[in-house]
Amino acid sequence: MDGKLVKQVRICEDTFNPATLNEADFEDLNPLHIVDIATTPNFIYALHWNFKYADAEDTAPTIFKIDWDGNIVDRLFNVPMPLYKIAVTDSQGKAVELTEKDDKYTFKMPARNVTVQAGFVLEQTATPSPSPKPWENPFPDVKDSEWYIKAVEFVCTNGLMSGYANGRFGPNDTLTRAQFAQIIYNKEGRPATGGSRFSDVKDGMWYADAVNWAAAEGIVAGIGGGKFAPDRPITRQDLAVMLWRYAGSPKPRKNELDFVDSGKVSGYAWKALCWANENGVVNGKGNGLLDPRGNATRAEAAQMVMKYVNM
Repeated sequence: MDGKLVKQVRICEDTFNPATLNEADFEDLNPLHIVDIATTPNFIYALHWNFKYADAEDTAPTIFKIDWDGNIVDRLFNVPMPLYKIAVTDSQGKAVELTEKDDKYTFKMPARNVTVQAGFVLEQTATPSPSPKPWENPFPDVKDSEWYIKAVEFVCTNGLMSGYANGRFGPNDTLTRAQFAQIIYNKEGRPATGGSRFSDVKDGMWYADAVNWAAAEGIVAGIGGGKFAPDRPITRQDLAVMLWRYAGSPKPRKNELDFVDSGKVSGYAWKALCWANENGVVNGKGNGLLDPRGNATRAEAAQMVMKYVNM
């Protein structure tokens, strides 16, 4: 018992110390006690049968739940448990032969007193894990009825996006190129990265690690002239390109886009948008419009990221 001292516990008419499994002395025709224990960090469970020899077959076990101060805090009656050991010895320490039939043990009572020792496994019902607490929308500018509510919940609960310092999410605000690089960097687990690759991405800026990592992985290539334009709003097609490259630049199944403004898609973004559209990552905005060069909003970015992750 890890060296702990446990007070003797009184059960029925007899007292025993569960720390040492000392059983009560037995006399003929006195109640026979069969005791074994199981322990947890907080409690001792003492198995106890109480019966006279004459009505031994009619008994049922009781488990006493005892705290480490020796107080009986509960009694569990008629508790089923599998028996894994049983032994009977006489007062001289000699084993008494047992006979098992139909899950019952019997023995012929010798002239001397006997000690019966039984071991058991306490069957404890597993405590079900508590259900996850439902997400509570903290943003006053995001209504629960909005089409992007699940996307906002997804990116926030997965640590991909967060709200502003004023407590708002800004669903209709544009997203910058640096901000979207940070989202993908968050998704990757923020790995270590090297120095800056762009003249307009200074070391120490909040987005420097994300942009430098994305550049090293071939996810972003800048706008030319050694610049990245971190504060420029990201377009819908550039967002698709970054996700496509992050996914490994997979080949789309079909090389077509069924939108009235498909001709506005830049050449470098064509395959990315074909892939994103056929996988449901990027959809149109209604009236057959894809709006590839339009700026992506924070709500749209959250929706696209959620759909990408759940592909």
